[in-house]
Amino acid sequence: MLFGVRENNIPIPDIGGRVEIKTIRRDSQSLITLFTFNKGVWHMKQNELINTYGDEVLSRIADIDKNRAYDVLSFYMDYEKSINNVSKVIKRNGIVAYVVGNRKVKGIEIPNDEITVKFFERNGFSHIKTVIREIPNKRMPKRNSPSNIAGITDTTMSHEYIVILKKE
Repeated sequence: MLFGVRENNIPIPDIGGRVEIKTIRRDSQSLITLFTFNKGVWHMKQNELINTYGDEVLSRIADIDKNRAYDVLSFYMDYEKSINNVSKVIKRNGIVAYVVGNRKVKGIEIPNDEITVKFFERNGFSHIKTVIREIPNKRMPKRNSPSNIAGITDTTMSHEYIVILKKE
């Protein structure tokens, strides 16, 4: 069982306009579908996913580049799983501090500090505070060309956010 879904795979890809990417578990012949266009098997609809993992930000990125929005969505799904795992080993009244940067995708700043708080709160943590500070000894340029189009530049991360939370 993966993500609450019982395996029901057959060893061939879907037919009729559907595509799947499959893998086999190590030491097993059990198939796992990593990706499918068959939206009938999704447990969450796209709007639900967007509302869960970044609402307005993902919608704005999707308006510019749907594939990039899916990359960001995939990152947040993995990030939430990681926070869920960390949350399991933190004892009651334990403190966590995550250092994150609010990077840009397609020129849209993603509030990783707020998303981190949201994911930890779902795991029984309360937000103590977020400390914002300039990134010390930054080795990246202050501006770059994320589109790889000459003359079109944007600012890079100049601050980091130290998100401090306590498990209730």
